[in-house]
Amino acid sequence: MIEILTIEYSPNGISISDFNVVEFARTFCKNHNEFNEDAIYVVSSEIFIDAMKLMIVEGLISHEDIVFVYNNEKLKVNYLGEIERYPSGFCDAGQKILSNVIKERINKRRRNKGSIES
Repeated sequence: MIEILTIEYSPNGISISDFNVVEFARTFCKNHNEFNEDAIYVVSSEIFIDAMKLMIVEGLISHEDIVFVYNNEKLKVNYLGEIERYPSGFCDAGQKILSNVIKERINKRRRNKGSIES
């Protein structure tokens, strides 16, 4: 029986580099499957959460064997790596930044009447 891997998303968690996050997640899953123990890891990298969802889709870990936690709330994930409900603040920093970039581009274009500054 595979034990549960808990990934807690927290500002106090470890950060994982974007440059090797997928390989790190693969090794992470292989080690978890090999040692077959309950484990809790606290991370602050939303891209690591995405990489773990990829591991679910690729079949390196079952969606039944992993739990994501945010603010003490367990988040269910399905076999496609989809999380049912994203609470505010969970892995949304990148989305907020991109949203602000788009808003500022629109505002800048309006101020410059559609011209692109060089």
